[in-house]
Amino acid sequence: MSKLDNLKNLQIQQLKEVNPEHGDQAAAVKFTSNRINALEKFVRDSLHQDKEYFAGEKSTLQNIIETLTTENNRLLQHLQVNREQKQQIEADLKISQEEIARLKAIVPQHDEKQLQNEIQETKKTIVKLNKMRQDEANGLNINDLKQLNIKNKDKESPVNELWIWSLVVIYKEPASSYYWNNFKGQVFENAEGAQDFKDRLGRVKAVDMKKDEFERTQNLLKQREQILAAEILTPAIKTQIASFFKIVDLMIEVERHSKLIHNNEKLLQQLANEKQQIQSETNKNQDKAQILKDRITFLDTIHKGYQFMYDAMVKKIHSYQQAQILNDKFTEQIEQSFSNLDFSKSYDQQYVPQIVQTIQHEKIENQDNQQMKVQQVVVEEQQQQNQQKVNVIEVKQTPQDEQIDLQQQPPTEIVQTKTGGCEACNIF
Repeated sequence: MSKLDNLKNLQIQQLKEVNPEHGDQAAAVKFTSNRINALEKFVRDSLHQDKEYFAGEKSTLQNIIETLTTENNRLLQHLQVNREQKQQIEADLKISQEEIARLKAIVPQHDEKQLQNEIQETKKTIVKLNKMRQDEANGLNINDLKQLNIKNKDKESPVNELWIWSLVVIYKEPASSYYWNNFKGQVFENAEGAQDFKDRLGRVKAVDMKKDEFERTQNLLKQREQILAAEILTPAIKTQIASFFKIVDLMIEVERHSKLIHNNEKLLQQLANEKQQIQSETNKNQDKAQILKDRITFLDTIHKGYQFMYDAMVKKIHSYQQAQILNDKFTEQIEQSFSNLDFSKSYDQQYVPQIVQTIQHEKIENQDNQQMKVQQVVVEEQQQQNQQKVNVIEVKQTPQDEQIDLQQQPPTEIVQTKTGGCEACNIF
């Protein structure tokens, strides 16, 4: 049963309550038509409100989608910037790691342990050389040297270079103060002077020499053969002078070994500085690499957050787009409902004739019912009269004036009413 069928039955029932006799069919149809029109107006107003609601909802959804799309684009920009920063940091990290590998692969030019061993061995050698030099100096025969006689005519003799060197290097006196006889008297002919000469000759260090003193020493060694070949030297004196040159050679040898120690120590210091620098650079690059790794980890975390927000935003946009599609469908259905909505036409074409026909049928049925009720009343009255006659016959002892002659009473008049019934019907 359709809604209009229900509506028709409802209207007929209401018409029965308002006008039980259905005397005015036009009024009944008009009444029902008005109710249909009111219902149609209510439905149209409701549809119009729904239409306005869904139109507003569409605008709201559109604004939300636009806002979410803008936010989504912003997240995409953050993701891109984050991705570029990570790529740059990864490139810097690769450079730092390569630098760390390069620094670790550096092989020193010298072995630190070997240099330390060489220094220790050289120091031992210097100790031996100094001992030899001291022994050689203590072994000088000063008495033989006292026999040396350098006359005025021998002023240009290269032998003088020995004592001038001694005056300048050992005693730190200027060369201009040299005079053989004075030197001989103070050094060779004086016991204390002779011992002091030996001591100084045995402990003087070439490394402590000034530049001009070292040059004078080099020149002295170059004149060795010339000095030893001097005619003024006796074999005994020549032997002592040869020992003197041996002491100078040992002095130079000690100086050479001292330089070797100095160079090795310098190399050790250089190696230590290089190691420290390499370690510093390595630590710096390792710290930088760790910072870069931490930044990459941080960027990965941020990236995951942005990616999660982006994915959620995409789902949200899709959800609102689906809601927009449903909203459009609802709007379309409302438009179709407006086009299909015509209660009055359906009512006029289909239900008005049915209502009229129903009212007519019910009117005929009511008339038949009224006639049947009238006939029933007549029958009942006839039966009552017959019963009264029987009662009169049976009551013989009743006084004549008190008996009721039922035949003399006029019959009950049946009066038709305007509605097609009768007054007797109204009694019942």
